[in-house]
Amino acid sequence: MAGSERQSVYESADLVALLKKQLENEEPAPYQGGSMLSVDFSTPLGGAARAERIRQMSHNHVRSALNLSRTTRQLTSRKQPAFEKSRFAQEILVKIQHSLRRMPGVSSSESGEIVGQLQEVGQVISQETSQLVDALMNLTLDQEDTDKAVARLSLDGTILKAEMDDKAQTIRDLRAELDAEKKKREQAELDVKKVMGDLQRLREDFKRLQEKATRKDGGADADVRDDIVKSLEDTIRYLEDQVNNRRSLWLMKHSDPQSVARAIETLADSVQDNQAAHQSILSMKTRAARDAENYHQDTRHQGGADARPYGEMAPPPRPPSVFQAASSRSSAVAPPKFGPLQAGPPRAPSAFSHERRYQGSASSWSSAHGRFAQAGNPFFGNTTSSFTRPPTRRPYQAPTRYKPTAAEFQPGYAPEHAPARPGTAFGHNHHHHHHQPSREYYPQTPTTSRPRYGRPAEATCSLPEYGSAPSSAGNAATARGSLSGPLVHMNEQAVAAWNESIMDFYAMIRAFVERHANVPDPAMAMKMSTLPLWPVLLAIYHPLSAKEAASYLDIHLRADNPKCCLVTRVIIDYIVNRVWVPNAWIGSDDDCTYALLELEKDLEKTQGQPSAQRQPLLDRQAYILDTIIKSEPPAFHKEKIGEITGALMATIQPLLNRLASPADAYRDLEQVADLAWDLSSKILMSRLTFDFRFPEVGTRFSSQSMLPIWPALDPTELQAKHWRVALVTTPVITCRNDTGSNISAHSVALADVYCMQ
Repeated sequence: MAGSERQSVYESADLVALLKKQLENEEPAPYQGGSMLSVDFSTPLGGAARAERIRQMSHNHVRSALNLSRTTRQLTSRKQPAFEKSRFAQEILVKIQHSLRRMPGVSSSESGEIVGQLQEVGQVISQETSQLVDALMNLTLDQEDTDKAVARLSLDGTILKAEMDDKAQTIRDLRAELDAEKKKREQAELDVKKVMGDLQRLREDFKRLQEKATRKDGGADADVRDDIVKSLEDTIRYLEDQVNNRRSLWLMKHSDPQSVARAIETLADSVQDNQAAHQSILSMKTRAARDAENYHQDTRHQGGADARPYGEMAPPPRPPSVFQAASSRSSAVAPPKFGPLQAGPPRAPSAFSHERRYQGSASSWSSAHGRFAQAGNPFFGNTTSSFTRPPTRRPYQAPTRYKPTAAEFQPGYAPEHAPARPGTAFGHNHHHHHHQPSREYYPQTPTTSRPRYGRPAEATCSLPEYGSAPSSAGNAATARGSLSGPLVHMNEQAVAAWNESIMDFYAMIRAFVERHANVPDPAMAMKMSTLPLWPVLLAIYHPLSAKEAASYLDIHLRADNPKCCLVTRVIIDYIVNRVWVPNAWIGSDDDCTYALLELEKDLEKTQGQPSAQRQPLLDRQAYILDTIIKSEPPAFHKEKIGEITGALMATIQPLLNRLASPADAYRDLEQVADLAWDLSSKILMSRLTFDFRFPEVGTRFSSQSMLPIWPALDPTELQAKHWRVALVTTPVITCRNDTGSNISAHSVALADVYCMQ
């Protein structure tokens, strides 16, 4: 019996060894990358939790064995779990026990011993099966824990690798930034060295100039004296030419023989170089003197006979073109000329309402060239400034003939018969202008050493002829005759002075824009499409359609330089059409206001007429503004500056930077308005005709009238390659002098344009 017990034990041990061998020989399941991401990453179980988990797995070891091995799956497919086999073996042993008890020939003692051994075998089978299942469940649980640990390690390794990659990239970025900072520092050091070198040179130059000024005895050196003498000679020659050109007009007004004799005498003095002409003119002088004796007897007959010889004379010679300076004149720096007067390209409408018409520009009003403007102008004098004494006029009160709130007093007023101008955004045409509006680019600071209007004030004078009755043909002619002033002398120095003043104004606008409106915004066009400013911006791109203009506008608002040009265009457009017009000066007092209204009506009547009919109106305009300036109420200037600043601020508010300070922007814009008001007085009092013209978008670039903002190429190259205008920032400015017998036209400034291929 002991041998049978050992045999049963051996069989149980063999069964366990067989199962272990099968587990060892089992092929490992292939690794699936996605399984790692679905693993339960909880910590391994221990203690009571582990025992409970093993008990559950042992109770249903067949279901748990699905994920173990191929052999286990085969057992499961045959529906023969370990505990079922154990129960089947025990049932067989029980049957054997019953059979032994009923078997004949076997004693009860032997059968009892065999039955006892069989019971021990059943117990061993049951215990070994339980131990085997427990071992298998422990192995399964350990495998799960191992898989989780491997997954955790793999995930930790992946995260660690990613962190290492991030840190390595950060190190590379820091090294690149460090290299860039080193380069910037080196560049800054070079710039500092350059600036210090320039500063040292400036100090040396200043020291040399100071020593040179100290050595001077107070008088100008020979070169300066020669330049002054040459300039005076040129001025005298120019005045002589103007006198000769105007002599025939003077004789038409003074037909008496004595006046004719004086004119012939001055003509003879001007041609002393030509002996034959000199003797011929002197003979006419003798005849005129002889006729003067009989003048009182037959004035009409003798006057006609005496005026005839001079009228039959050939006019004095003059330069072939008013744009070509005489050979004897000094070559002062001046803006380029357009060439002969001719019909220009079609003019684009302004984005604002008023057309620039009947505007004059002073021949010269800078401190360096003031003598040319004051030499023969009755509106300049040596009396003390009226700004140092209280005003002599009563406060402004509207007369009974008109109402201050009437439509004609508004900046956008236009008569009913004046057609609306296409492309404008601020109302109708202003009926007293004949020049198309124009715009200019960037400006700078005003000159503080001069009076507010750049010239000394004169004694106060009233306007009795303007406050009596509405204008008519008769009193208009009377006003022209009484206010016609002397000739305005334009030369290259005067034109250069005007150009410098306009450039100063542009520089001030440029400084304002670069500080408060230089940041582009890709969404700005979308934001402004519903604002009142939108039609103004679209009108800048005339003659494009609204859709095309909107696309251009969206592109230009996305870049800093085009946006600065666009804001500058809006400011200059407003200044040209709302400030540099006579209507802007309404409101100082009732007499001047009524005179300006009468002037507007007369200017409207002279549209398209010769300059001889317009010039008296410009003289009258200068006289009215001179009266306003000399008797200006204390609050008038401040009120006008405030109106201009407020209107400009409200107009360009959507174009300002998002972080721009409204107070700082208003303060800087107030300086622009003050300089614009100063230029308005000078332009309107100059008795010259100013023309402001903006080239149309899409026209070909012309080096004669345009300067490129972009691209940075030579203007002649842009013209040769047929570049076109994409955005006009500033206008073409020309001035014309109609005070002489011949028209004198000059180019003051060219248009700054943004080009496209």
